[in-house]
Amino acid sequence: MARIAFPYPPSPTDIPDDLTDPPAESTAAILAVFSGLFLFLLAYVGLILASFGVIALAATRHLTGFVIADVVLCVFAGVVSLVLLLGIFNKDEVNPEITFELEPENQPKFFAFLRRITNEIGAPMPDQVFLVPDVNAAMSQPVSLINLFVPPKKNLIVGLGLVNALNLSEFKAVIGHEFGHFSQKTSRMTSYVALARRIMVNLVVGKDWLERSLQSAKHNTKHAQDATALFSWSYIVIVGVPVWGIRFLMNQVLKLMTLAYLSMSRANEFHADRIAVSVAGSNAIVHALARLDFASESLGQAVNELHTATEHKLYTDDLYHHQSAAMGYLRKTKKKPRLGLPPELDHPDEGEEIRVFKDEDDELDNTPEMWKSHPSNYDREANAKEQFVTAEIDERSPWTLFNEVDVIRERMTYRFYRVVFRVKKTVNLSPAAKVQGFIDDDHAEMTYDPKYAGCYDQRPIYLGDIEELEKMVAEEDWDAERITRVHSRLYSKLERKVEDFDDIRQDIRRLMRKCFGKPKGRDRRELEDLEDQFKGVIDWFTSFDRRVYLVYAQMAKQLGIPQQKEIIHRYDFHLRLQEIHRKIAFTKERVEDILEGMKHFGDGGLPQWYIEELMDILKEGRRNLKKCLQQAEEMYTPAMANVEKGTKFDELIFEGELLREIPETFVTSKWIDKLLKQLTMTRQRVHRMDYKSLGAILLMQDKLHTAWLAKVTPTTVSGDSSNPMFEIMDDSPAAKVAPPLPKRSA
Repeated sequence: MARIAFPYPPSPTDIPDDLTDPPAESTAAILAVFSGLFLFLLAYVGLILASFGVIALAATRHLTGFVIADVVLCVFAGVVSLVLLLGIFNKDEVNPEITFELEPENQPKFFAFLRRITNEIGAPMPDQVFLVPDVNAAMSQPVSLINLFVPPKKNLIVGLGLVNALNLSEFKAVIGHEFGHFSQKTSRMTSYVALARRIMVNLVVGKDWLERSLQSAKHNTKHAQDATALFSWSYIVIVGVPVWGIRFLMNQVLKLMTLAYLSMSRANEFHADRIAVSVAGSNAIVHALARLDFASESLGQAVNELHTATEHKLYTDDLYHHQSAAMGYLRKTKKKPRLGLPPELDHPDEGEEIRVFKDEDDELDNTPEMWKSHPSNYDREANAKEQFVTAEIDERSPWTLFNEVDVIRERMTYRFYRVVFRVKKTVNLSPAAKVQGFIDDDHAEMTYDPKYAGCYDQRPIYLGDIEELEKMVAEEDWDAERITRVHSRLYSKLERKVEDFDDIRQDIRRLMRKCFGKPKGRDRRELEDLEDQFKGVIDWFTSFDRRVYLVYAQMAKQLGIPQQKEIIHRYDFHLRLQEIHRKIAFTKERVEDILEGMKHFGDGGLPQWYIEELMDILKEGRRNLKKCLQQAEEMYTPAMANVEKGTKFDELIFEGELLREIPETFVTSKWIDKLLKQLTMTRQRVHRMDYKSLGAILLMQDKLHTAWLAKVTPTTVSGDSSNPMFEIMDDSPAAKVAPPLPKRSA
């Protein structure tokens, strides 16, 4: 067999003898897992055999001797055995359409790379290698009942989002970590635990036909009459009691086994990290961990942007081109040029004293330690550097390991579109550069100049009566000095007001969610105080927004009729757009709040007053959505990036048919889900158009200013301190404004 040349980062040369020894503290966890498996098998198999025994005795009339009693016990035992067997046959939901298998003959370099790592570690080669689209790598062991007797296959899962984000040394460390799991003696036990947990999870939380029938019977006991209610009660006693009893028992065993398994899992992660250190050095695995969260965030950003592109019938041929572009965009918008990057090292030895992660980095994760499957990154870094191992870093991309990289990326992108966005098989993919141009145009319009200090990021604009402002512009001519003076001071000292606006708005939102949108007593008084404070901030911004409009409208007036018409049209469209945004956002949050409140009542059922309130809010939600779409039907867009002038607005914010009206006396979960989906879709699309429309207004205003400066030569503004900070341009009281929009996030 001919030797295959392939890129391979240098391995460490000075590895401590005990670096990859299994941790002694995992012994107790292993024994606990064995105990949990034994308890599970004892309870599970014992209940099945006992049920079959009861059925056999009842069928031969050797159980009680009474026909009715034997029938009842036979049915009872049959239900128990059925529930237990359903746990076996319920399968985990997997979607093979989004993965594809790599074959050694097609990817010889990649498999040679894997083979060399397994030889270094002493681990077996994977039975199969599958590619997935996300930022991930994992050992996969498909399990079934036969794997209680036959070892399961060990497959390797490699995410192309990971390949796209790491360098070759970091990728080697991650793959070494996964092969560390392949070499662990507990890996077979992991498959047993996975099978047992799958059965128990299906038993405890599975939503099969039996569970749905019991829920229907519970509903009938409260709302049905006479024979139907009696039958439902009998069904619950005969069928529901054994079902819920088994689920309670299995839930307790599941908790005990899960705790023990998670403890073993954390120990295995530490051990696998040390195996990664043995093949790639201490820095590589730590640096890989430092990249992962940002790589996932960037891929998520790219997916959101590509979803927007699909609304314009644009489909990329390379998902990972956009993941890379999203990394640059996020670093720019967050003003963190090193975001998601490990520290730069002049020499590999430097990493020993540099800590990438801090203990407080995990403070936002409130999950108790015992319920975590992985240790914190801070602890994993300490473990990887406890015995520091030096290795040279290979900065090449892992893509160099693959043949026909463009084909692989396009193939995965196509599968991603088919599974995630449900596009047709005949979809035409466009060059990634073309789609990224669409995305960049959107970014340019939706990324506001820092001079605005974020004053447009969290709020709508408040103009009051725009016709009144147009009349003021028509009746009064400003000279160049006045325009220059007002314009030069427009955006100064905005930051404090922006902070006040954000803080009070968040307090109002927190209070409304706390009381499910119905504040009473102390909450009501607190809300009134917050609303008074908010009104003061709104009044200030109303005056500010009116000044902005007036100064640019005066520039447009001096430039000519086309500019005057454009500023009027854009502002008129935007004010109507943001009113739709306000209504949709408010409606969506009201629906979410009332549904959130249902959790407060648990399984005891909802009181009648809450049901009536729920029905009213759901009806209002559908009614408001319909009204907003009717308003949008009458609106035509000005020109924006990727949106032609004169496009019907309703076509940009909604697709499909509006859901039917809610029945008068009941509502189904399917109807509620559809309402939430339509509200969410509309909110997200209106949100984008709100940002784009306002961004287009701000860009137009900058162009107006530039054109106006080119046309006139303003008189030098005097430094007379008697001039007010902002010139008073309208004496009318601030118009009453609608309640504020929530934060500008979809």
